[in-house]
Amino acid sequence: MENYVFQNIFEAVSREIPYASSTVDTPEKIIDFWESLLETNKDKIVSPSVNNPEIIQLAKQYIVEYTMWTLSMSDTSVHTQIRYLYHHLFLCITNTAFSIYKLAFDGLDYQAQVLLRNLYELCMILLNITIDPEKRQALMDSGKNEDGEETWYRYLRPKKLQATLKAYAEKIGVSDLTDWHVRLYSHLSTYVHNNYISLLTYSVSFDPKNEDILYPNICGAFASRVETTLLGMIEILLYTGLFLKLIGDPEIDISKEHLCDQNSEN
Repeated sequence: MENYVFQNIFEAVSREIPYASSTVDTPEKIIDFWESLLETNKDKIVSPSVNNPEIIQLAKQYIVEYTMWTLSMSDTSVHTQIRYLYHHLFLCITNTAFSIYKLAFDGLDYQAQVLLRNLYELCMILLNITIDPEKRQALMDSGKNEDGEETWYRYLRPKKLQATLKAYAEKIGVSDLTDWHVRLYSHLSTYVHNNYISLLTYSVSFDPKNEDILYPNICGAFASRVETTLLGMIEILLYTGLFLKLIGDPEIDISKEHLCDQNSEN
């Protein structure tokens, strides 16, 4: 059944795009070519190399910490609505960080940068709904009201998120942190919006033995940016962790009792 469906798809594509069958002209050849692409990714021309193993250790540590946060919220029967929101937000943050880690070692650099931008926005939303009850309620209501796009535009656009964090950071005397996250947002935006220079830069890679030559990094054949990518992820999670300490602020109406199971040490 699977081969029959595949054959039909192949024939349909060949009719619509005649040159698609010029070099790989049978389903069997497509499968063989696909297997060769997987081998290219597995047997890299440049394997992941790390000069600072502490970076790898720190990246793993943060992913584990956020995983533990996620697991500590697994009982959604308590404080149902808020717990459910935070549980799934932490789940998305954890899985996105884990994906970035895997993509870095797979050599899929541009794709990892796109997910770094996604991680940035997830973490900014997490901090904003912790600080601002109005944003939190709007996010929870958006599913019921089916107005996710309107809610995003009114409450969760990056500029709105940055403004909330900046105001709170100035209030508690840590405004230097906000300059950093604004610069990071500008940098990561070039990947989401497919800036031409970013496309060029992160679609090629180099062999450390001959850095004068750039190679097209097809299927992650070169994994030469592991540390750069993981440092970006660590910075985002570190920044978020620092702000999460605000949960203990008496002026914030979210507490660990709302979020974590009573037997959790997180």
